[in-house]
Amino acid sequence: FSTGYSSVHGERPSAEYAKLRKESLESQFGVALGSKSVSIFYRFGPFLALYRAAIISFHVLKLTIWHFFVRDVKKRAVKFCRTLILLGPFYIK
Repeated sequence: FSTGYSSVHGERPSAEYAKLRKESLESQFGVALGSKSVSIFYRFGPFLALYRAAIISFHVLKLTIWHFFVRDVKKRAVKFCRTLILLGPFYIK
């Protein structure tokens, strides 16, 4: 914690107070952002990014193959739209 922080009573916060405050907030509002469950989720961040990249690469490859073998533009457009819908709004960015 910051050395410049002081409580409303003029005291420096203790580790015990911080623990009690965190437990109080978690019981009132749910799991805190700095808790173990969130840190476990972020530990797998690089793997999730590689997974998303693999999915996108697969669909790009599939659309590329469609581009070479299907000459009908409307069929390709329909396939492209379905692929974007399948990937979801996160991938459209």
